[in-house]
Amino acid sequence: MLLVDTNFSAAPLRRALLELGHEVHLCGANPNDALARHAKNYHVTDYADVEALVELAEALCVDHVIPGCNDRAYLSCATAKALTGHCRFNGVDLLEQASVLLDKQLFRDCARALNLTTPQTYSPGACVPSGPVIVKPVDAFSGLGVEVIAQPNQDKLDCAVQKAKSSSASGGALVEDWIGGQLYSHSAFVKDQKILQAHVVVEHCVANPYAVDTSHLAQGALPVDALQALEGELEILARHLQLCDGLLHTQFIWDGQRCWLIELTRRCPGDLYSQLVELTVGPGYVMQYLLPFLGLPLEVVAGQVESNPILRHTLTLPEACTLESLRFNVPLLIERWVPVATVGDSIGVAPKGRIAILFARVGSGDELLSLSQRAKSRILFSVNAL
Repeated sequence: MLLVDTNFSAAPLRRALLELGHEVHLCGANPNDALARHAKNYHVTDYADVEALVELAEALCVDHVIPGCNDRAYLSCATAKALTGHCRFNGVDLLEQASVLLDKQLFRDCARALNLTTPQTYSPGACVPSGPVIVKPVDAFSGLGVEVIAQPNQDKLDCAVQKAKSSSASGGALVEDWIGGQLYSHSAFVKDQKILQAHVVVEHCVANPYAVDTSHLAQGALPVDALQALEGELEILARHLQLCDGLLHTQFIWDGQRCWLIELTRRCPGDLYSQLVELTVGPGYVMQYLLPFLGLPLEVVAGQVESNPILRHTLTLPEACTLESLRFNVPLLIERWVPVATVGDSIGVAPKGRIAILFARVGSGDELLSLSQRAKSRILFSVNAL
């Protein structure tokens, strides 16, 4: 196996492959990444260089190539599949389909043609929208280059578009209506373009208004008809694009009446999203993600009753500092603590700088909401700086 990712979020994927008895190799350009430092079969290869990725896969004679937890890894795998047509890229979408989901403008165009519920878009420079808009790069992540303009005018739009383009690998920017409401993710496993199993997670952006850092499962949070409408639209899209079996991860906004599709991806979400699901409802998410890439059929995984919910919180800072220590201001039952930084590290402003990923277990839904509110209010912990 060749796992195309060396970030710590890909560790559960590597562990599952090893437990299945596979020989796992990894590639990435940063030898200081968590898995690069640890794995004996690490190869210093920039997988953004698709030809280098193909050469490595051929040199190793790998049976399967598996994209990790970022869009660049998935796009490179889709491009490599288009170049080679090799079965080692089993489970990866065709490049044309993958590009529609990874490019925000292409996705909006496709969604509009299918009459899906997505925000209205505007051509930069063509007109000035009457209401609030959000301007973002077509292919960036973690809130980079994003700006909301409450009262648009041409000068504000031009500045925001230039900012977005400078954060875009392709130099593209998207201008669309700003939709108010609660952000969620819908992480579904699709088989034959139909949703086989799904998890709904409520997401909050605390330190940075456009980067998720606090979340928990929210099964039953949406009205049944709203969830059915959302999943109906996702299946329409899956059929239109003829998506391969596998994960279809969607971020959407619920405004109290409709679910607005914001972003979709086919790779495993980052910041150990897989562990949030598995710690809450039991194992299976990682294996379901891997199965299509291994040429194996997807199956429903029976989960446990959600009796002890988990809050996932990425510890970040609104201002840069040099880390000395943390003080937690409320009692916590820490289910898992994944350190990203240590004493003396320079912690950048969120979302670039991260201290750790916290998984906290609570005893009830009320406790979960209380802890989530404290995280959102930034009173969960405080930092001592050197």
